[in-house]
Amino acid sequence: MRTVSILTIFFIFTLPLQAQFLPGRVELQLFGTVGSVSESSTYVSPSGEEETHDDESMSYAYIALTPGYYLFRGVSVELELGLRAAEGGPPAQIALANLSYSHSFPTSPIALFARAGGGLANGVSIPNYLDLLYQTDGFDVTVLQAGAGIKIRTGRSGIIRVEINYRNQQYDRDLLFGSSEHSLSTIALLLGVGVLL
Repeated sequence: MRTVSILTIFFIFTLPLQAQFLPGRVELQLFGTVGSVSESSTYVSPSGEEETHDDESMSYAYIALTPGYYLFRGVSVELELGLRAAEGGPPAQIALANLSYSHSFPTSPIALFARAGGGLANGVSIPNYLDLLYQTDGFDVTVLQAGAGIKIRTGRSGIIRVEINYRNQQYDRDLLFGSSEHSLSTIALLLGVGVLL
């Protein structure tokens, strides 16, 4: 019981020392997600005599470095530089600008945050099966995103981050006899760590 009391008192006295989202502070975060997409299909000939099964799956990972600068208490601008690697395909790069708000509670290590922004990529960063390996020669994939989650403040500068991220990615594809427009919307869980400087 004595140990629990000492730890509780220590925790209460260290609350003011937790990372604060104040003007002029810089926040560096590294976060990402991993996933797998799969497709299964069956073809049966019109006569019913021939049947073909096709099962395919691929794994991918997305990782991003996000430096942010706090303009006002809790309000920051962020630059997200990301890289997606997919099994069997070339890597895709992404560059986004975001506006973020982090709301801390005086007596809790947990802060809520929301962010939104957009940018460009040379491939889809969080894919589905049909778009997994899509990549262009230039940065012509338009990306809009919004996310919300929690930041767990650890000590004077550490942060653990959990985010639900919505992302819409749009691009045009030139075909032999025309072109096609694609819009891909995804929801992903992003996990990461950060530090306030």
